[in-house]
Amino acid sequence: MPERVGERAGLRFLWPGLIVLAVLVANAPGILGITDVNPIDSLAGLTVSQGAHLVPGASTIDINVGATSQALGHRAALDWLSGHVPWWNPYEGVGTPLAAGMQSAAFFPLTLLLAWSGGQLTERLVLEVVAGLCTYFLLRKLGVREVVAGVGGVAFALDGTFAWFQHAAINPVAFLPAALLGVELARERPLGDRRTLLLPVSLALSVVAGFPETAFYDGLLVVLWAALRAAQEPTWEERGRVAGRLALLGVGGLLLTAPLVLPFRSYLAQSSVGAHTGMSHVHLPLSNIFTFVDPYLTGPLKAFVPPGNASIQNLFITNSGYVTVSGFVLAVVGLVLGGRRQLGLRILLAVWVLAVSLRDFGLRPLQQLLAHVPYVSESAIFRSAVPAVELAFVVLAALGIEAWLGTGEEGGLVRRRLALPLVSLAVAALLAGLSAGPSRQVLHLVWSATTAGAASHPYIIGAYIGSAVVLAALMFGGALRGRAGQVVVCSVFALEAVGSFVYPELAGARHPVVDARPVAYLAAHQGSYRFYSLLSDPAVGGDYGGPIAPNYGSYFGLPEADYLDIPDPAQYVNFVHDRLDPGAGDEFFGTEFGRRRGAPGTLTELKEHVRTFEEIGVRYIVTGARVPLKSYVPTATRVYLDGLVGIWRLPGATPYFSTLHGSCRLKPEGFETVVASCSGPALVQRAELALPGWSVSIDGRPARLTDGRLPIFSAVGVPGGTSTITWSYRPPHLRLGELLAAFGFLLLVAPFVWRGLGRGRGGGRSDEARTHSRRHSRHRRKARRSRAGATHLSP
Repeated sequence: MPERVGERAGLRFLWPGLIVLAVLVANAPGILGITDVNPIDSLAGLTVSQGAHLVPGASTIDINVGATSQALGHRAALDWLSGHVPWWNPYEGVGTPLAAGMQSAAFFPLTLLLAWSGGQLTERLVLEVVAGLCTYFLLRKLGVREVVAGVGGVAFALDGTFAWFQHAAINPVAFLPAALLGVELARERPLGDRRTLLLPVSLALSVVAGFPETAFYDGLLVVLWAALRAAQEPTWEERGRVAGRLALLGVGGLLLTAPLVLPFRSYLAQSSVGAHTGMSHVHLPLSNIFTFVDPYLTGPLKAFVPPGNASIQNLFITNSGYVTVSGFVLAVVGLVLGGRRQLGLRILLAVWVLAVSLRDFGLRPLQQLLAHVPYVSESAIFRSAVPAVELAFVVLAALGIEAWLGTGEEGGLVRRRLALPLVSLAVAALLAGLSAGPSRQVLHLVWSATTAGAASHPYIIGAYIGSAVVLAALMFGGALRGRAGQVVVCSVFALEAVGSFVYPELAGARHPVVDARPVAYLAAHQGSYRFYSLLSDPAVGGDYGGPIAPNYGSYFGLPEADYLDIPDPAQYVNFVHDRLDPGAGDEFFGTEFGRRRGAPGTLTELKEHVRTFEEIGVRYIVTGARVPLKSYVPTATRVYLDGLVGIWRLPGATPYFSTLHGSCRLKPEGFETVVASCSGPALVQRAELALPGWSVSIDGRPARLTDGRLPIFSAVGVPGGTSTITWSYRPPHLRLGELLAAFGFLLLVAPFVWRGLGRGRGGGRSDEARTHSRRHSRHRRKARRSRAGATHLSP
């Protein structure tokens, strides 16, 4: 007997261990260096050369893996490690909020890993493992056997969002199954039990993870799940008790995030969100259903996209994930075959998937409804809600396998044996219908009209063959009996998830060579002046800009006038459009990407507005090596040149600290302090964006800020003599946020204190009473599972 107990204890860690192993195997190309997954090597605009890709296309949809997640996250991590709260970033534009901009994920604990240049891969591995393990334990809580919960954990750990995204959009994904598991635990355990804290902690981490849009839709699913669980309690008294407990834990968790959320809300009111304005009315074309169910039927990620063809670009630009063929089949089986097992939950998940999908593909009433939800009108729901849809499919798929394995409650043996073959044939017919219908034009263009020509044919044919093999294997496994069928079906589900994840990984950069010398030159000569980098040389890589792409100045600690971010400070965006580059897009400055149609190029605009560039402190212009900048800006002097990059110096750049009136000798001490020795009263300007939240003191005494020479900067009047002037930034509403967070902490801690005081006074129950209570709780949990049809089964 002891051996059996020990053996069983060891098996408890088998599937969690296999989930971790699956994550490592799927990420092996990056871990082993087969492909380069460090964005700075291919997206910073400093790539000299790289080897041929193993698979054509891209390894990620969104370039923000470098521009925001790596560059801004690295800056936030360095600020924390130097003892500073990363509220402000002096290296982007003319200064901008850092933490309140959210995309840096400055308050997310794993962001500290980004202090290391290879930290993004480690962060991604941790997130995928957390997602997989929490999904496994959630499915176990729902009564799913270990092997099925294990493959479900693998499927969500390697879901389409993790496969296609690598920036901050993936950060909240891991905490959705954790929050749902927290709901299940808090439903059956009293306040003061440490396991109930999983819900508020998961919600708080999801919010601070850097992508509030994803956190919002994940949170909406958590609310619906919690409401269902409260409604399933047998009496009104218990329903009220469970609902109150879940509400208190949820509110407590959200209040913990107030010191970040309130500054974010304040900053958003002062910002430009570019193309995201009115996003509630944007929807996907029907052809996108194709790649959502079977992601690579048009070839590898972004591999064969005809230039200027929006219908093809939409497949791999607006989509943000997929559900795999086997996941779709098994989810349908779980929906139709499950009988009474978790019936309410299955209906909820089906309604959730249907509602989000109908809105994504243009059902007008849902678009209009969501347009009235605060901030939803500025979020891309067709991206942000996809992880919650993917998890719904994984849960339904796991319940589908469980129902197919069956105990007799879900239907007769014949019905279970026919379920997988029939649904597989139906999905095959669906894919064939899409190929001949809504997606026919897309397939035709990829097949015959791409710049790559016949290069796409092997990949498209291979994808169709692969899908046919998956469907045939499901039909074969569905016809088998017992453990053999279970092995086949579970293996197909897990292996397709791994293969779909690895495919874009193989399209990553290989052996890139980076030119770090321009960065070293600027670090040695730039000081507190700014540089401006513009993409005007086709030989310089980078999708959005370069050399030294927007925001990478933040990574290197070099002030850069360019920006690529959402939200952006409206003051600076308007200033750029009025006085620096009227053709720049709302979200990008310093690149040809996103420019207004018909606008002159960046070189022409620089020529027209060079004096204003100097006034904002731009001393260096960074271009491609072959750009004849002097023919546009005669006053520029080239001070650096190599085979990739040229650096030019402008003669009249305004210093970071300057005297507007009077005569002062200024000695800067960083970006926030200057020692001014003035012959009389004077006005000292600081060339940093003057957003609400900035204050100034002179020799420790508060002083009043006034406008600088440019309306975006601030200045302060100083007396004669020597004074130490210090600017400091504190986000608006931060004090209120801190008070709300303290209140949330008290809400969560109070039950533990109350419980402890009760025991300390001797008013606690006896050991016998507590044992009886625990047994009673177990009986109640079993009764709930029985009512929901969630009987635990052995593998």
